[in-house]
Amino acid sequence: MTETSTRTIVHYSLKLISKHDNSEANPALIKSCFEAIASLPKVERKHDDATSKKVHFLDHTVRSGTNILSGYFKSAKYDYRPPLIDKNTLAERRSPKSKSEGEQEKTHFALRVDKDDALLLLEQKKAGISIGTHLPCFAPARALSLLIILFQSHNLIQNTTQMAQCKGSG
Repeated sequence: MTETSTRTIVHYSLKLISKHDNSEANPALIKSCFEAIASLPKVERKHDDATSKKVHFLDHTVRSGTNILSGYFKSAKYDYRPPLIDKNTLAERRSPKSKSEGEQEKTHFALRVDKDDALLLLEQKKAGISIGTHLPCFAPARALSLLIILFQSHNLIQNTTQMAQCKGSG
């Protein structure tokens, strides 16, 4: 039997802004940034946040056509080893994992880039990564900053369809 769960998806608009003159850079650079990160060896994609004791990396990407990229990040909180308790006997024992290990979390995303916009759908999880966590670690250039705009939406699919129709008629 397949187990399903409800996921919260957050919708963002991403923009790269020139620190020199505040102009917007080509949104395709954001997709290029994801692709460049994905092409690195796995260990070079890693970002270790020693303050929160959390490691995360872009693990998998799939390109759909020329303007859509989807995939997932993996993350784990490490340096925490609480004792284990058996649910039947209530017996306790030390956790066998090392302090450098943590439970894996996947955070899925989909990125659509066209000539004007970079739109990101990101799964939101308490233990997963957030939008501000990973991309700034791999900024395309120090001359650019990443502007992240959150869209609040109760009906994301309907609103996205309406936005596409408006863009097409303009």
